[in-house]
Amino acid sequence: MQDYAVSNGAFPHGVFSSGRRTVAVAGSCLALAALSLGGNSQAHAASYGTPTISLSATYLSGAVGAVGDPTVQVTVAQSGADVSALTVAASKSSKTSVAPTSAVTVTGTGATRQLAVAAAAQGYTDLTVKVTGLGGKTATKTLHYAASASVQQPADTRYFTGSSDASAAVDVGGGYVVVADDESNVLRLYDRSASGAPVKTWDFSDDIDVDKEIDIEGAARVGDTIYWTGSLGNNKDGEYKAARNTVFTTKVTGTGANTSLSYDSSYGKLRDNLVAWDKANGNKYGFAAGTADGQVPKEINGFNVEGLEFAPS
Repeated sequence: MQDYAVSNGAFPHGVFSSGRRTVAVAGSCLALAALSLGGNSQAHAASYGTPTISLSATYLSGAVGAVGDPTVQVTVAQSGADVSALTVAASKSSKTSVAPTSAVTVTGTGATRQLAVAAAAQGYTDLTVKVTGLGGKTATKTLHYAASASVQQPADTRYFTGSSDASAAVDVGGGYVVVADDESNVLRLYDRSASGAPVKTWDFSDDIDVDKEIDIEGAARVGDTIYWTGSLGNNKDGEYKAARNTVFTTKVTGTGANTSLSYDSSYGKLRDNLVAWDKANGNKYGFAAGTADGQVPKEINGFNVEGLEFAPS
């Protein structure tokens, strides 16, 4: 057992002895007791888990001098910590000439932050995005960034992400557009006033009963029906692929951000019909030769649909 003496200026001295330490202030105004602090007992600092970080997209694109580039959402967390205490920043760039870390801006203080990149030059770079939490613990994610050359009218230019081979588009009102891709069967709804990912997507492959790309190359709308057509041509190796010989329709409900598409019908013989029609009329357009096995569609005598429209009746 050990005695402890405590003195506080004008207050009288007091000596207390037992297996505990006590600090007493005269007049019993305040008493603080810390029990069982002897032996191996110690005070421990708060324990923080390793922070987590996720990106809404792992690929981001933009252009030099652009004002409407898309952004990426960064979501962070750390057990035992207030999320507002976490900091997010770019810690490394694999090619600083394209975008140095100073070109990366992160805004927001909550669990979700917005990350934007101002391209310095055309090219590619991998950006390391790091979250630093309490206790000095960190976590990182890699953002693959691609920058295009500057455009003539950056204030009016927008960048739609999620697709790189847009091939047909249909206006659905309210500043929104549905875009097709000739490398997939996905239809994407975009807000034409804002860069970024699609608002909605649809893939009717199962309804059409195809497991390959239709090679969508054209679209036209009549009333609430949109007609979408495949290229109807051979592939780049001159091989016939049945999925490309597809025309399908979707029904449109709503407008703008509330637009919805539903599958309507499909047809897989339009190419055959066109070839038969041309044969019956003296092979004037050479459709039979253009669709022959081994014929590459993009040669001058090839057969390939690249658009769709309705003629006046």
